Amino acid sequence: MGASVTKGGRAMKAKKKQCQFCGRWFTPDPRTARFQKACEHTKCRKERQRQKNRKWAAKYPDYHSYRRAKIRTWAATTKYWKRYRASHPHYVHRDNKRRVRARKHRTVSAKQTTIRQITVDKLTSIRKKQPFLSAKQTAMDRRINGLIDVLIWKEQSAKHTDIASGAGSMP
Repeated sequence: MGASVTKGGRAMKAKKKQCQFCGRWFTPDPRTARFQKACEHTKCRKERQRQKNRKWAAKYPDYHSYRRAKIRTWAATTKYWKRYRASHPHYVHRDNKRRVRARKHRTVSAKQTTIRQITVDKLTSIRKKQPFLSAKQTAMDRRINGLIDVLIWKEQSAKHTDIASGAGSMP
């Protein structure tokens, strides 16, 4: 049976609706029956909320940058962070550790990029130093050449992947 909905002073039955997310039929809440799209299940309600949030964010794309700038201005004029850090030493300690880890990560990334380039250079020089063998090239020489080619390809492709994802660059 449907729930009662009042329209113009008379009672009406709310029609069952199909949930947009799970496909189950449900009886909508009489107060929101006209625009309710999700059933009472938690998964469906959370998905509906995510959908609404994405739609709102698409409609107002500059909101967060505007809000962040406004909050920074307020914090600077009221000296909020200075007072907060003075009264929360645990936060200061944790934030300092976070900054040190971030700095080390940037340094490690730069070192890895340098090491990768050195590896590529050494493998390329090995390939250039090896004399060109034509018909008398042994199976071992072909395997070594193939191995060097694979290693060079692997190192160069890993470098391109890191550059594309932004991991290999320093800020």
